Amino acid sequence: MKKTVFVMAILMFLLSACSGRHIVDEVKETDRNKGIQTAIDIDELKRNNDILCNDDDMEENVNLLSLDEDENLTQQAEDNNYTEYDVIIDEMQKKEVKLESKAREIGYEVIEVFDSGLPPSVDANLIYDRYDVTFNYVVVMGDDINVREKPTVASPVVGTAYNFEKINVLSEVKGQFLESFGSDIWYEIAWKDFDKVKVGYIFKDFVERRTFRLDDMVKAAEKLRKEVENRVTAYISNYRDRNGSAPQWKGKDEDQYGTLRYESAPAYTSPKKNADFRYLPDGTLVTVISASGDYYEVKVPGHDSVYFVPKKYISGSNLIEELSQVVVIDTRNQNEVVLRYFKDKWQIVSYTYATTGSSEGASATRPGIYVPIQKRKNFNYTNENGEILGYVPYSIRFSGSAYIHGIPVKYEKKDGEITDPGMKEYLFTLGTIPRTNKTVRNYTSHAKFLYEWLELGKSAIIVLN
Repeated sequence: MKKTVFVMAILMFLLSACSGRHIVDEVKETDRNKGIQTAIDIDELKRNNDILCNDDDMEENVNLLSLDEDENLTQQAEDNNYTEYDVIIDEMQKKEVKLESKAREIGYEVIEVFDSGLPPSVDANLIYDRYDVTFNYVVVMGDDINVREKPTVASPVVGTAYNFEKINVLSEVKGQFLESFGSDIWYEIAWKDFDKVKVGYIFKDFVERRTFRLDDMVKAAEKLRKEVENRVTAYISNYRDRNGSAPQWKGKDEDQYGTLRYESAPAYTSPKKNADFRYLPDGTLVTVISASGDYYEVKVPGHDSVYFVPKKYISGSNLIEELSQVVVIDTRNQNEVVLRYFKDKWQIVSYTYATTGSSEGASATRPGIYVPIQKRKNFNYTNENGEILGYVPYSIRFSGSAYIHGIPVKYEKKDGEITDPGMKEYLFTLGTIPRTNKTVRNYTSHAKFLYEWLELGKSAIIVLN
């Protein structure tokens, strides 16, 4: 506990004794509350406005794009041996075969070599490593793309790349200029071909380069750890607007930052209803500075501003006393890293491909810092008419109807009855392009790992743009 001046300590002792409630002894005096010091009642904060899903609560369709298409693409990849298991050379294997760029040796200018390796601020102590994953790769965006021996169209074809295939990338080089594309940039790639490793070149316009932004991820986790250390944490609570619809922002249901009104809370610049405000989505992690009438004065990690949020939208459930687990989701690269803080250093305990929602609109997986609110072993999802389509296994809700979860399962109809075909582990489209409605899709085994490993009250979820 922090020491305060003697008079304040006596006053707080008397207040807590009279009320029979614990009151934190860290208070905040600001210009906005005109010098009146207001303590944070931790017991009230913990009791306040926590909204959890009921077991029978169903969610809207978690799939933005057709799950049938996902399954068809998966079947094609498995039948033709171009899944991650067939193609990707993981970090350990790369060291074993001494996989390195050879572009300079054959006379081409190398713009960038994509070296693998961990940043010095992090160790690897993997708990989950079921799939072959590499830190630097490309995702193919087209069918039957030629891979050449050298970065020219006259060079022999040494392989064929398929839509959404993930392939190791070694370097970016200057090759033949293709006038129709206005570019001379090619990627040097490598892949497994049964028991051999092959290397070739693919033109950049046919792929998207991806990477695990490990350094950025670890820095984000460490910055958050320092921001919440010795502070009172809480989160925005307005699942399905059950704590009340936020007011419209200038007559609109979307604020200047593109945040939607639904399942959000108004965050005012001063503790007045007529003050300017923005929306903060359900699940957003905040640190509570003080209480001011019907408002909590809060700080959002990563934001410069301080906001005043009506108390009814703030929940102190899952209060973080010591942050030791962070899941970082990268919507740009469609991947995910799980970190643990241990012995004064961050460790990677898993890294995997992930599929998120779109970058904007109602189906977006919105960037931000969230509190894992609730775990659900499974839940049903419906279409726009409320008809049950299927279920989602091993889910962790972190914002509104946004979850981290396993592969969705579509119910089947047999003889007029709905049946469960059983859980599915894998989709080839995982980690390719945004295909979900807000949620973060994982391999089911990884979702199960998170469901069992992640501790509410010790963890946070960071979504990077």
